[in-house]
Amino acid sequence: MDPLVCIQCGGECVRGDFSSVANFGVTREPHFVTGYGWMQVKYDRATPIDAYMCLNCGHIQFFGREPLAVLDPIERQQKLRRDFPELDSKLTREEKRRKEQEKKGLPLEGDEHTGV
Repeated sequence: MDPLVCIQCGGECVRGDFSSVANFGVTREPHFVTGYGWMQVKYDRATPIDAYMCLNCGHIQFFGREPLAVLDPIERQQKLRRDFPELDSKLTREEKRRKEQEKKGLPLEGDEHTGV
């Protein structure tokens, strides 16, 4: 989808900004977040948004810059594994190899092993 073309009328869109007030009146860049609640917004699971307005009909479209950022790390990994089967099989092989090393009592690669 081209953000410079309106999905409503096909007109030309321009990128713009709008203000957002958060955190006790401190203005910050608008963000899309997955959950709301009094002081429970998780900004580590947010993504900046870009806004585009059609010069013809005024329709406004929003696009998240990093959509996967709104998922928690486990949800993000599950989605990536579903979307990329080759990644899933590689990670599955690596998990199996690491479990076998652990069973044998061998130090894992990349882990600092200082002994007992």
